[in-house]
Amino acid sequence: MITVFNNVFHNVSWNVLHLNVQRYWFYDHNIGSVEIDHNTFTNSCGIIINTKTVDETSFSNNIMKDSICNQEVKCFMTITSSGHTVSTYNRKYELSTNLFENLHSGSCIVQLLDFETPLIKGTFIYNQLINSKAIDGVILANAFNADIVENILDNPASTVDVYTSLQGDSSLNVTKNWWGGFDDAHIFSRIIDQRRVPSFVLFNLTPTLTSREMDCNSVNNCSNRGNCVRNNTCRCTTGWTGAQCTDYYCLGANNCYGNGICIGPNECNCNFGWSGKFCNHASCINVNDCSGHGFCIRPETCMCAVSFTGSNCSSCQPLHWGPECRPCPDCKHGLCNLSTGLCVCDTDNWAGALCDKCSDAFYGPDCLPLVTVLDVIPHEGLDKGGNTVHAWGQNFPESTSYSCKFGNIISNGTWKAWDHVICVAPKHPEGVVTVEISPDGVQFTNNKIFYHFYASCPPESCGRGFNPPHGVCIFGACSCILPWHGDNCTKELLRPLIAPAPVSQIANEFEDYTLQLGLTQGDLPIQWVLLEGKNELSLDEITGFVSWKSIPANINPYVVKVHVSNAIGQDTVTWNISVPISYIPFVNATDPTGILSYPRPVQISGYINFTANKRMVPVVVVVTDARSGRQTLLNALSSQGEPNFFATTYYPQPDDSGLFNVIARHPGSSSILGSQISWFLLGMQCMPSSVNVDETIRSPVGTVTVYNISALLNVGENNIYNISIKVVGIVDTFIRRNGDADTPIAEIAVLNPRVQVHFDLVIRNASPLYGTIYIVFETDKGTTTRLKIDIRLSIQTPVLSILPNSISENIVPGTQRFFNIVIKNMVTLQQQMLI
Repeated sequence: MITVFNNVFHNVSWNVLHLNVQRYWFYDHNIGSVEIDHNTFTNSCGIIINTKTVDETSFSNNIMKDSICNQEVKCFMTITSSGHTVSTYNRKYELSTNLFENLHSGSCIVQLLDFETPLIKGTFIYNQLINSKAIDGVILANAFNADIVENILDNPASTVDVYTSLQGDSSLNVTKNWWGGFDDAHIFSRIIDQRRVPSFVLFNLTPTLTSREMDCNSVNNCSNRGNCVRNNTCRCTTGWTGAQCTDYYCLGANNCYGNGICIGPNECNCNFGWSGKFCNHASCINVNDCSGHGFCIRPETCMCAVSFTGSNCSSCQPLHWGPECRPCPDCKHGLCNLSTGLCVCDTDNWAGALCDKCSDAFYGPDCLPLVTVLDVIPHEGLDKGGNTVHAWGQNFPESTSYSCKFGNIISNGTWKAWDHVICVAPKHPEGVVTVEISPDGVQFTNNKIFYHFYASCPPESCGRGFNPPHGVCIFGACSCILPWHGDNCTKELLRPLIAPAPVSQIANEFEDYTLQLGLTQGDLPIQWVLLEGKNELSLDEITGFVSWKSIPANINPYVVKVHVSNAIGQDTVTWNISVPISYIPFVNATDPTGILSYPRPVQISGYINFTANKRMVPVVVVVTDARSGRQTLLNALSSQGEPNFFATTYYPQPDDSGLFNVIARHPGSSSILGSQISWFLLGMQCMPSSVNVDETIRSPVGTVTVYNISALLNVGENNIYNISIKVVGIVDTFIRRNGDADTPIAEIAVLNPRVQVHFDLVIRNASPLYGTIYIVFETDKGTTTRLKIDIRLSIQTPVLSILPNSISENIVPGTQRFFNIVIKNMVTLQQQMLI
């Protein structure tokens, strides 16, 4: 069960109460009901309750008042009930005995939603909705299975009190309600159902209440301590409860916090050990008032501060020390001395204030007596090796298997003492390396002590006297720097030079093109790379062989650029390949042709003149919209059996109209050699093609006129004849030429190219409407267009303001009191028969 009970919500702009409760009926038995009772919401908006497969939902005896909500498209309150149709038990929801007063919201005040299943039953009963304002209406009844009965509905500032958007032939129970009046004309003006919109469901309205007054005589008129909210039912003022509001109630004192009894309106008599107006102060005098180190939470019961413990909070928590119970330091490898607060380390391996550092001669994460190298003497020697190096450090165990590692090269070592090992430097390239030792030749130290090897070659060897040098000396031998090589780096390598190729070459269309590139000099290995050229062109990167299978023609020569390189240098060559065009295509027919009434596919065909061998070849067909200049390129192939002929199809765009020209050309040519063929396409448009209409029905005869709503434009190059006009989606409606009298036009005999016809929309016998209608223009040949109109028609009703809007006064039975009330009509529409 979920319960929201006896709360006050104030100044919450949106989502003051938002519940999403989903129960899985086949295994979840914990959430059987939701109860929201006796709460007050002021200056707060957005009550949203969504339940799914919940047995029972109740929203009762709540007060919602004096709230202005700025969510334009939302309702003040929405309740949704749904569930699995495969479940076999009934569910219900009820909103009863609630007060909705002086609320302003964008769309509606209350929205009821459920699914069309007989397993869900809803009731909206005994509620008061008064002096509230919503744009669309007070109650949006979109619940197939909800009864809206015995409610007070008096909201003259809202368009209607109850409306729906449910579609179908079913009906909703909306009976026994007070509508601010009891005559049929007034009641029908306060609803929107099938009577106004034929596709909506029907409201069953009768019988209705003839008065908004409630009778509470059987409950002593609430004993003058509450309000009569329905017949013989009271809503008691604060401090009182019971059927007649005669019992004391201490909700305002939080029910004495369960530590006393209610002896008067919000007045408590506290139990032993408790004191204060609300009985929420406990006494701990027998436990030294928690010794100043805690809080008294119950009589003689302390809640100690974080560092203290004991019944009177006089002792320290573990790992705390001293009279103030200060926290001990975080001793990593030791214990806290509770007298001094200092760390005492576990072993001599550890040191530092937190026992987290190694003592002298101990190393590593566990502070162990590890083998450690601290220094080597000497720090340098010849690259040919053989000299003695002394390693000094700590924890060297006695062993006959010592090894020394210079960089990655291992040499023999000799143990001398716990802090001294002698190493022999190995042969090593010139440079700086690390020196590490190992007692067993397997596990080496990692102390990063450095040793420098320097070269032993003669000063002028390896071309080191040149600038830049030709090489370097390693182990008494030369390592040459390119382009030099040889024993003493005296021979120079050559970069590649490409043998000259023809600057311009000619190839035949659709034949294979090849060219072998060569060098006049250059040492191997070399690599050939294509820098510029078509993707179809290939180059062997080792041999320099160029090839192109079935080369196509192009009006401009192809440019080819090739690069060759080796370790020393590089070279580049560029040449052109000209491939003359060997055929010319021509367009000679379209089907259909002439003037087309509406967009449809057009078959385009033509022939080809060859200057060489006939074969199946590609053709580019260009279709141009003369009005917009837009071009559509169609790729076609000539027939395999008859290569002199080709055909393709143009599929039009939805907005095509006017003159269209078509030509054919060779894919490699941008010029057009043949003549063009044309066709025309009729077209018309509404300018604009979509409008929004929001009008108020002011005329006594219900006529609404929208001036210059749109214009019909001939967007093509030819006259359009016999254009019929019809309005779809609304009756007794027509259009007229802008500026004419109320003379409908049903047909336009001829519409010349680039000519606009401006028109008005006239609606007779108008009634409230919200939806979409269309004006359709169409010829007998199929040329068509339409104007989409999103329309909203509403009726302006009188809006009355009453000051003051509420009166609260105690009147002794059998006496009379008179009050001055000012009633003002806030709009220009006259109100008659005011009751």
